[in-house]
Amino acid sequence: MLAGLGWGMQPLALIGAHLGDGRLVELKPGHRLTVALHWQYARLEARLLAGLTEAVRRAAAAALVVP
Repeated sequence: MLAGLGWGMQPLALIGAHLGDGRLVELKPGHRLTVALHWQYARLEARLLAGLTEAVRRAAAAALVVP
């Protein structure tokens, strides 16, 4: 989107600075859409991914809006 014409849904945490300096504009100012996110992993490898899964959960709890 920054390199040319495009549109999409982006988390405000990632694009806030670009909105602030005018490099990106909101198509519908102030409109927010809440989207459920899911973390998926193979159960066979669950032990190996336990640390990463916990880190993702902590980061999500700190940064995302709970619907």
